[in-house]
Amino acid sequence: MTSNAVQTTWDALPIEIQSMIIGSIMEPQELRRAWFTCRQVSLSFKIATEQYFRSQIVPKIKLAVWLSGFTGIRTNALRTDSELPCKSILTLSDFICYPQNGAEVEFREGLCGVGGSIPLVDDQAAVPFQQVEILMDRWLPYHTRRTFLWGESMRSYINRIAYGKPQGPSLHRCGLLFELPYMDHVSVDYEEMKVTMPYSPMISGLISQEIALREEINKFASEDLERICWCNNSSPSVERGLRIALRSDAVRLARFLACMVSAMEKVKERRVGGCGIRCVASDLEDMMVSWYQEWVRYVSS
Repeated sequence: MTSNAVQTTWDALPIEIQSMIIGSIMEPQELRRAWFTCRQVSLSFKIATEQYFRSQIVPKIKLAVWLSGFTGIRTNALRTDSELPCKSILTLSDFICYPQNGAEVEFREGLCGVGGSIPLVDDQAAVPFQQVEILMDRWLPYHTRRTFLWGESMRSYINRIAYGKPQGPSLHRCGLLFELPYMDHVSVDYEEMKVTMPYSPMISGLISQEIALREEINKFASEDLERICWCNNSSPSVERGLRIALRSDAVRLARFLACMVSAMEKVKERRVGGCGIRCVASDLEDMMVSWYQEWVRYVSS
């Protein structure tokens, strides 16, 4: 079959089927690269690729914004009488819709009123907003300053003011937070705690950072004992006890976390689109579903 015939057959498929074919790429890193490669093949490939990411990837992304500008936080709802050490609070805004025919993405903070709660200590339940106070010259109810603090963080992003720790507004996906690259045409509704940003630049910035991180993960994982043994000693000469130990969930998890810490630190030395890469772990359970599985397949191959 000639290339023209193949293209004609592809073009004859419904966009939904084309999108499913793009999404059938099993290796996550190749699927990430498909955002850049498949969109260059033809207009139909571009549409199908963007349709897949629009329907399967973007709805699971959240916009993360750290609230800071206070010097202390306290509550009477936890089993502690002391002031909590954290000096920032992470908020997550959900994907809402695609305004303007899919050219933009809208995120909105769903808990901008009095209702809602926040986790302040890892091993204890989330605390209702109304039971949290923050120190800003004097102690103030957190829920009365939440919208203001969120707006200050987003104004810093819009005005391209450098952030301190942990990092600026970020995109949350698969348990990691990647700092949002500076983009034009980002609009913020400060009262509704809503952000609208261009779809393609957002995805390109996120996926570029994920690709770079995976490359760094592979570099460190290539030195993992399990992969070295399997690459250099695939025969039964490797002791059975060593194989069992290396494959145990607890040992693998410890090695994976060490690999992720090293990779996330190393990737800061790289730049994507003229911007540095900053990412932090946010949700271990989500990381186990995605990044951990990628790491396991790599070290055990």
